[in-house]
Amino acid sequence: MNNLTRYPLLFLLVLPCLLFSQTKDFSKVDEFARNVPNSKTTSISKLANYLTADFADEEQKVRSIYVWIADNIRYNYKVIRKENISVEDRIKKEQATKVLKTKLAVCEGYSNLFKALCDESGVTCEIVTGKSKDSRGRIPRIGHAWNAVRVNGQWYPVDVTWGAGGISSEKQKYVKNFREEFFLGEPAFFIQHHYPKDPVFQFLDLPITLKEFSSNKTIAIEKNTDEPAVFENITDTLNHYASLDEKGKMLNSCQRILRFDPDNDYANYKVAKIHYDEAIDNWEAYQHESKEVIEKKSPLTWEKIEKWEGQIEVFKKGLEMTKKHLNKIPSGSKYASTKRRILSSIERNNSIHKMLDKQFADYKNFLTQTGAPKN
Repeated sequence: MNNLTRYPLLFLLVLPCLLFSQTKDFSKVDEFARNVPNSKTTSISKLANYLTADFADEEQKVRSIYVWIADNIRYNYKVIRKENISVEDRIKKEQATKVLKTKLAVCEGYSNLFKALCDESGVTCEIVTGKSKDSRGRIPRIGHAWNAVRVNGQWYPVDVTWGAGGISSEKQKYVKNFREEFFLGEPAFFIQHHYPKDPVFQFLDLPITLKEFSSNKTIAIEKNTDEPAVFENITDTLNHYASLDEKGKMLNSCQRILRFDPDNDYANYKVAKIHYDEAIDNWEAYQHESKEVIEKKSPLTWEKIEKWEGQIEVFKKGLEMTKKHLNKIPSGSKYASTKRRILSSIERNNSIHKMLDKQFADYKNFLTQTGAPKN
């Protein structure tokens, strides 16, 4: 332990043991997970089935997955040091299937593989992103990723990256060092060094702020009964989140972030992008369908006009919401250049709105003159 130091995104923290105590005996599960034949690791589905089929309890399933990943996946710290790797290449390297094949990953890959194996085993799991803190209280510039998993109806934080090992300062290489405390961890323990973007993943009724996380080496979790809880029922909130599709999860999460931190540039950008994409989708759908009519491939009807007006209404409202959230992003943000590009595009197309109003009026006038029946 003395030779292991924290590498950005990696881990090895010495915290008071009172924050965590592993009382359950997982020795049989652990032994099983550490002796999986190579023939069972050729695909996510095959590995997940082998790791969990013999266990009826979700806690044992998740434990088996956690131990196998910690025992078999090595931290690829060269990726972190490689400055010229593109975002696209990094994402490909960290896909669950790629990590299973190469047995190398950074935190993103560890959490992707953990989720993929849980999903395949019928265990509800989410990926959590945010910031981490080392044992000296320093927060690395690069973010971190871990998981939240629902076990027997209860949600827990899990960080298999930090539970697997660390970088030796003397040998400058990865050293396996299994850690119990990052498996189904206690919220009071995790918040000492994990700060999720979405406050619900703190698993605290009264989430702390980033300022509190950044300025305190040790976070004291105190329940003030005079202050109303931010989350009345964290389990229900997370169960609802888990039931949504990916776009729904992003919007739900960002709305929660903005309720807690209205000026958060990440959440404002993501919400703006969702509204912008939805607006453009409706605009393109209208263009495609109206072109069919103009080219006389499809007849003009009152029903189509009503549908188009609905699409354009979504288009207009989407652009307004886009502007609302983009305007909250400061000029120094990493999203600033994208903000300027999108706002510029919106401004250049302001004349479209008046043109559309006239076009719909012409459509309606044509149908009225031709006596087309209304539905």
